[in-house]
Amino acid sequence: MAALCVLLGFLYHYYWLGVNPRYYAGILLGDYESVVLGQSVAPFQYRILVPFAVMHVVSYGVLSIRHVVFLVDSLSLLSGFVLLLRSVRHSLYSVTFAALLVAFWGYGTFMHPKPETFVAFALVSGGAGVFLSRRMSRTSHYAAVSLLVLSLSLTRIDILAALALPYLARWWRDRRKDDFVVGAFVALAAVFATAILARILARIHPMGYPPNTPPVQISHSLFGTVTGLPVIALLSVFFAPLGTTVRGQLRGISHNLFGSVMGLPVIALPLVFFAPVGAALLGQLRGRRFEKLVAADENILLLWPLAHFGMTLVLGRVDEVRIFFPFAGLLGMVVGNSLVANAGGEAESSPLHRHPGIQ
Repeated sequence: MAALCVLLGFLYHYYWLGVNPRYYAGILLGDYESVVLGQSVAPFQYRILVPFAVMHVVSYGVLSIRHVVFLVDSLSLLSGFVLLLRSVRHSLYSVTFAALLVAFWGYGTFMHPKPETFVAFALVSGGAGVFLSRRMSRTSHYAAVSLLVLSLSLTRIDILAALALPYLARWWRDRRKDDFVVGAFVALAAVFATAILARILARIHPMGYPPNTPPVQISHSLFGTVTGLPVIALLSVFFAPLGTTVRGQLRGISHNLFGSVMGLPVIALPLVFFAPVGAALLGQLRGRRFEKLVAADENILLLWPLAHFGMTLVLGRVDEVRIFFPFAGLLGMVVGNSLVANAGGEAESSPLHRHPGIQ
């Protein structure tokens, strides 16, 4: 009940302080319409799932765009949290901690709102459920991963690319072929989805992009060209482009590590939001062997947000909290469990953890 009150309180502020002001300022419609018309810039021009769905509903004329946006984002946030409850071990304290962390990070999204942020939260929660599930058959697991890949390809392909690491890490630990297959499939899907989307959207809107902006904003990255399908170049498309050369890429990394915004270090912003997570994990490391920590799938899954943060640090910009918001619920739940464990309590298993192994 406490967690629900926290989330509903945040959504109340989200509507009145986030959605409503943008609607009356005329910004809200433009954020969605520019993607549909092919007039946005990379990487947002490729995140088409939410803008197309919202504008399709708005076209019926029953609801205004502010109500549709609030409805989509609210359902995404609440359904994502419910998915976490069903997939991650939890206790009353860890659920409350997760809700507080979601609200804490959520207020940061007001500064740089984007259409796909809350839907990505629900997809990350669903991805956590698929990764941690022990009741799925092999066929069901592959089908769920395929659906997740499709959805994230049209929403946040950077998050999709980072998902490969926990699967490959679990394969390294257990040597289960299924995990290697899924990890490799996710990594390759992220690369080829990037190339395919870039080509398709360029044909649909050949004249719709801003002047002097090619469909893919960068033609070169650290190694080679986009048409040659190098991993780094293709993944760079879906972060805020930092440059078209190695020197430009290094300038972007320097900005993340040593730059400043409004007199504050750029790196300080994500560190502040990750501080509760880091403090809890340091407490969990005390007196525990590394082998025991990596034995838990939930701890392996933490490689997902960590990989994404590392990719953003190198290929993107870490200024905006909304980039990492989709992981807030997952981090809050797992870290909340570690806090309970450190205090001598025990988290309850979710319904998805009753049977070991993919059948």
